[in-house]
Amino acid sequence: MALLEWNADLSVSVPVFDSQHSRLIDLINELHSSMTAGKGRLVIQKILDELVEYTRYHFTLEESALKKYDYPQLQEHIRLHEGFIDKLKSLTEKKEKGELFVPIEVFDFLNNWLIDHIKIEDKKYADLLAGKPIQE
Repeated sequence: MALLEWNADLSVSVPVFDSQHSRLIDLINELHSSMTAGKGRLVIQKILDELVEYTRYHFTLEESALKKYDYPQLQEHIRLHEGFIDKLKSLTEKKEKGELFVPIEVFDFLNNWLIDHIKIEDKKYADLLAGKPIQE
């Protein structure tokens, strides 16, 4: 059973973004499963790399839609996204330098940031984008 389950509380009423958020949750679950099996250190770099790549893709699409539909908090939303990417880069650099690195640190950050971001920040744009045509 997955640690985090996609549910209606996480929906932002935009199918493409809900699907992408679900994929991000899958990556967090993959890290958790690996940690539970004692393999967290073996997969951490792969998951970090995939998260950086996928979140950039997701954030670009999300920011583009928010800009297109004149989301009033766009600049703050972009800053939050940039902060997330910066933290992922920092964790990757820490791993590459061989510094003390614990997968649970990454897991906690990802879990807390993503769930809070979706439930609080992304929900703010739900009414604005609901029903709008947004393509991947």
